[in-house]
Parts: sequence; C-alpha cells; structure tokens
Amino acid sequence: MASRIQALGADRSRLADELDGALVRSRKLERVNREIAQRLDSAIDTIRHVLDTEAGDPQPAEEES
Repeated sequence: MASRIQALGADRSRLADELDGALVRSRKLERVNREIAQRLDSAIDTIRHVLDTEAGDPQPAEEES
C-alpha cells in the first residue's frame, strides 16, 4: 500500500510538472500570436497605403481597433 501511495505521489508530481510546462508554452504561444498579429496589421496598413498611393488616392489608411 505504501509503495502504491508513493507511486501515485510520483505520478502527481510528474503530471504537475507537465502541466506547468504546458502553461508556460501556452503563454508563450499567446504572446507570439499577438506579436504576429500586430506585424500583420502593420504590413496590411503599409500595403493599403502603397496601393492607395499607386491608385492616385493618397488618403491616410484608417486605423481599425
């Protein structure tokens, strides 16, 4: 019985470590996702500005929030 309790404790510790690692990875992915979204928004605004300028319509791009 004691060995079974010890094994369960070891499993619990391992699972807790895996969960901590998964949470860290998830937070990092969320941060990187936000950074990429900001870069894409900036690139899209730049492309729109270039296309508007090429078309002879030099209006500033509207910012969407």
